[in-house]
Amino acid sequence: MMDQVVVVTGAGSGIGRATACLFAERGYQVLAVGRREAPLAETAQLGAHLAGGIVPFSADVSDEAAVTRMTAEACELGRVSASASCVPGPPSGTCQPHKSDRRPRY
Repeated sequence: MMDQVVVVTGAGSGIGRATACLFAERGYQVLAVGRREAPLAETAQLGAHLAGGIVPFSADVSDEAAVTRMTAEACELGRVSASASCVPGPPSGTCQPHKSDRRPRY
């Protein structure tokens, strides 16, 4: 699976770090994305002995140009198979569902 890539945002700590390590353990090349370089380097170091490997990439996913660079980096690593967003969302009550998110009830 070394040519398969998983992009994990929020990979500098917590569930994002655990997700990145899990995918790397299973043989995926992981692009570990987050805003802070030092925690991402720690995540990459944790994944150094795992089958797939972890590549740190510092980016703020709210910045469109940064997301474009992130996408290009992921594609250079191989075929992107999946992505996992492990970043916290907006505070409760500020996010409204999009009308396409509403499922018909039967």
